[in-house]
Amino acid sequence: MAKEPQKYRPIGTVWEPVPPKKDNSSALWGWIVLMFFGVALLSQCS
Repeated sequence: MAKEPQKYRPIGTVWEPVPPKKDNSSALWGWIVLMFFGVALLSQCS
């Protein structure tokens, strides 16, 4: 049972907001890019 958490930890870091700052910043940039794309698409449609 104690070995299972360690096994799933690396996979959990993908969606858990606990990974290193580098991963967090990359995810944040991804959201920013997505938001910019969404705004651009909305402005183009209207």
